[in-house]
Amino acid sequence: GTLSEKLGMLVAAHADCKEILSEMVLFTARLVSENRYLLPLLFTEAMSHAHFRSKGNRQTKMTPPEFMGTFLRLIQEGQSRGEFRQDVPAEIISEMFPSVFQGAACSHIDISFEENIGLKLKLLIAGISAD
Repeated sequence: GTLSEKLGMLVAAHADCKEILSEMVLFTARLVSENRYLLPLLFTEAMSHAHFRSKGNRQTKMTPPEFMGTFLRLIQEGQSRGEFRQDVPAEIISEMFPSVFQGAACSHIDISFEENIGLKLKLLIAGISAD
């Protein structure tokens, strides 16, 4: 299945935003682990994710790419439901997810890519949770 199909199934199951976000990250980790050529594409998308573009002295918002946009929307929804902390902007939180993949890809720790992401994800979810 695809990322959007997985998202659709989780939303249809009425999962909370924490569960959906975690499942989406783990699903993406499985896809990347099985198809390593996706990793550079993931980083390219994250790198092209410029929230702001300078226009003289003004800053104008740009639309985030699909991967980043999916995580951003889930975090915003979780914040509106009170699942995620609101003292940090959703855009800042969403920027942390590509870092999880980058850190796992560059890791020298003797665990699988998916396990590495799973452990980093636990820390990230704990840090952004409102409870």
